[in-house]
Amino acid sequence: MNRNGFMLLANSFNGKRILPIKLAFIERFDELEHITIEQSKETEKRKNLNQAILLLKIF
Repeated sequence: MNRNGFMLLANSFNGKRILPIKLAFIERFDELEHITIEQSKETEKRKNLNQAILLLKIF
């Protein structure tokens, strides 16, 4: 489920008891989003490094 899907679902619930759940989900979603972005950056760096190594082996 993406952020928008959760927001549509969560906004259909009302009351004081649901607010902590909504806030906890948003906080965790943001954390996981950050981790995913950082992992993606590292993967791209490794890919670039591997391509550079291959080029060096050719020459």
